[in-house]
Amino acid sequence: MGLAKSMRNLTQEIAQGFDTRVAGLAALRHETATRLKGFRREMAGFRREFRRKAAAFRQLLQMGREARSRQVSDMLAGFDRMLAGFRQDSQAAAGHWRSMAAELAKRRASPAR
Repeated sequence: MGLAKSMRNLTQEIAQGFDTRVAGLAALRHETATRLKGFRREMAGFRREFRRKAAAFRQLLQMGREARSRQVSDMLAGFDRMLAGFRQDSQAAAGHWRSMAAELAKRRASPAR
C-alpha cells in the first residue's frame, strides 16, 4: 500500500509540475503578446512621426533659398528659446535645492528644543 501511495503522490507531483509549467508558459506568452502589441504601437507612432518629419524636410527642400534660410533661422530661434527655458528651469531647481540644504543645515546647527 505504501508503494501505491508513493506512486500516486509522485504522479500528482508530476502533473502539478506540468500544470505549473503550462501556466507559466501561458503567462509568458500573454506577457510577450502584450509587449509586442506595445512595441508595434510605438513603432506605428515612430513611423507616423518619421513620415511627418520627412514631409516637412521635403517641403523645406522645395522652398526657395531665402525662404529656406528664414525657416531654418526660425527653427534655430525656437531651439534657443527652448534651451533658455531649460536653463531657467534648471537654475530654479538648483536654487530650490540650495535653499533646502541651507534650511537643513540651519536646523542641524540649532540646538535641540
